Amino acid sequence: MLFLPQEAIETVRREGEKAYPAECCGLLIGRASGGEYRVAWAFPCRNLYEGESDHRYEIDPYDFIRADRFARQRGMDVIGAYHSHPDHDPRPSQCDAQHAFGGFPYLIVSVQKGRAGEMRSWLFVEGEGFYEQKIVPLSESSLA
Repeated sequence: MLFLPQEAIETVRREGEKAYPAECCGLLIGRASGGEYRVAWAFPCRNLYEGESDHRYEIDPYDFIRADRFARQRGMDVIGAYHSHPDHDPRPSQCDAQHAFGGFPYLIVSVQKGRAGEMRSWLFVEGEGFYEQKIVPLSESSLA
């Protein structure tokens, strides 16, 4: 399960709309244990992918370092990633599967005609693929 505070949901939706028609991307910061992923923050990152950025993303390594430092200063980790799918469903693409890390949740928000819509989370398992995770919305972070 992915426990997601309202503030993180709003950040992902806002970043998806702001980046449209390109994909937004970012990292999820929190704690993971026993199959539960508890997010405290959604950390926006720059999409370095040039060209086909409407269906691909590449997180800026500098932003990853900043997110990791931010997390560790708070006793947390980078536990997942998020991105948007402009004018597509929030399901992992073939490209997403080719670049995914095992045991890492991928939160995807669909942005249709510039408006954020459905949001789904997927856990990647090496050799098996993606499995949908239940998203549990929280009114506020229990970790912050």
